[in-house]
Amino acid sequence: SKNHIPIVAGIVGGAVFILISIIVVYLFKTNKVATVKPWATGLSGQLQKAFVTGVPKLKRSELVAACEDFSNVIGTSPIGQVFKGTLSSGVEIAVASVTTTSLKDWSKTSEVQFRKKIDTLSKMNHKNFVNLIGYCEEDEPFTRMVVFEYAPNGTLFEHLHIKEAEHLDWGTRLRVAIGTAYCLQHMHQLDPPFAHSDLNSSSVQLTDDYAAKISDLSFLSEITSDDTKAAAKKHNEPTLA
Repeated sequence: SKNHIPIVAGIVGGAVFILISIIVVYLFKTNKVATVKPWATGLSGQLQKAFVTGVPKLKRSELVAACEDFSNVIGTSPIGQVFKGTLSSGVEIAVASVTTTSLKDWSKTSEVQFRKKIDTLSKMNHKNFVNLIGYCEEDEPFTRMVVFEYAPNGTLFEHLHIKEAEHLDWGTRLRVAIGTAYCLQHMHQLDPPFAHSDLNSSSVQLTDDYAAKISDLSFLSEITSDDTKAAAKKHNEPTLA
């Protein structure tokens, strides 16, 4: 019987080990909280160190390929352009770019505004907001771009005021209004609150199933406004002969 003691002890010890392992795995799975950030999916290529923690810095070459050499322009103004692109993973993106083409024309104030906006956008994570995917910052050639998820059905303005756009029935309009309200509530409950400086029907994008997504490209006008003021001030300063 003494010869059986090691065998019994081994069996009991093994059973206890297996039981403890099962309990640990169970507790790990039940307590695990998965956090999926909007910018953490659909990215390809080598990501570089970002100045905002957790937000990927994308290479210009990757965006050139995604946007077909920036030929697919979906929005333009004196202060910037927006391009549509598709990453190698198949994810569709919208890329907002400033019109500045030279580092010497890019003020320190503009850089601060650019980085501040990315930091602010990185804190937004809502199903009714056009979420941030990443950004691009290179000095040669000069590039300051912000990459967002793409909403394929255009803006609310287009569907309300352009005859060629698909008409929205009242049920869809109500859904858009409710989605916009939910997103605004979320934005205003953040700490500090996220205030949209130019909310209108053109800044409400529509997804493939016509859900509302608020977009915020105000950083383009903020940066341009600061540069314009600086240029005007410099122009008006007296010069010494």
